Amino acid sequence: MPDRRLCGFRRAAVARLLSTACAALLGFTADSCLIEDDRCGPNQVKATNGLYACVCEPGYVTSALGYGCDACGENEESMGDKCVCKAGFNRSSDTAPCEAAQGSELGSACSESDPCVAPNDFCALSEDEPYCTTQGCKRNDDCPANWRCDTSGDEGFCNRPPSGFGDPCQSSADCAGKEASYCESLMTHVCIVNNCLPAPEDCPSQNVCCDVSAFVPGASLCVAISALSDGKCPGGSTPVTP
Repeated sequence: MPDRRLCGFRRAAVARLLSTACAALLGFTADSCLIEDDRCGPNQVKATNGLYACVCEPGYVTSALGYGCDACGENEESMGDKCVCKAGFNRSSDTAPCEAAQGSELGSACSESDPCVAPNDFCALSEDEPYCTTQGCKRNDDCPANWRCDTSGDEGFCNRPPSGFGDPCQSSADCAGKEASYCESLMTHVCIVNNCLPAPEDCPSQNVCCDVSAFVPGASLCVAISALSDGKCPGGSTPVTP
């Protein structure tokens, strides 16, 4: 009779391999694993798409180790596969802690009669609903996470994330009518930007355009830089940048 402990070890190993394969397919970093004995790991919840999988619960993101879930820091919340500052807080750099916002909050409403105050002292009056942001960017990665640099004017300014980006979804029907029109329904269950090859600058900061048509016919998706493997997209292709 085979050793039950050995069989259990083999089942766990196979589960881990299958989970890794699923994650590599699209390159998303939200932690996911096959459920054994109908249980998830610490800080995980069952996926809601009918698959026997676990995902990080709100406030947690995939560990840098590639498995398990780490808690977001103080004054942070999870958005897709990233920890971002909560409303009313911001950080001076990508690695700085989230601190109480001084002056105008990024994205807060403004007008000619209600100007913005540093550090977000530029009022984007050209937008349908003007908001406070920063000016002087030259590329998307000069802007906060998920924002994009609008260079259509004399001087670039950081524009809001694509509409719908990071919204929860179960299918692309939930993302219809938004700039982020594709639902990553395998693991992260959020709306992301599709068809980025013609205009890779459509990908928000800290994201790159990946041709994943080998896995998803006709798709080129904005993938988080943190989800790349040795600088390569899922399937080994080279990321496309502006």
